[in-house]
Amino acid sequence: MTENCRLWQNIRLDKESTCNYAQVPGKHGSTYFRIEGFDNVASLELKLESILSRHPSLCVALVDVDYDDFLGVCDNGQPFARLHTVQKIVRRFATTAQFYVDLRRR
Repeated sequence: MTENCRLWQNIRLDKESTCNYAQVPGKHGSTYFRIEGFDNVASLELKLESILSRHPSLCVALVDVDYDDFLGVCDNGQPFARLHTVQKIVRRFATTAQFYVDLRRR
């Protein structure tokens, strides 16, 4: 994601599916565009608040967090912005929230 967000054009939030999508130019100056769907801080907040307000006992699992923007290039400039957003919302809704992520390099 860190590299891709610099190429994204016409970023839009589809409110019906609460998913962002962006036009990404083709490789080597070709004329085609591909569409990439992704979550950012705003779409994660919408999704998690909507789901957890109705079902506060649900669990949230994050997969491949190493693909999060660890340099803070995209979104709001904060490293791991999506990870921190999920943490903030889960802690607000869950009374027994446990949040552990090992970010050490191996």
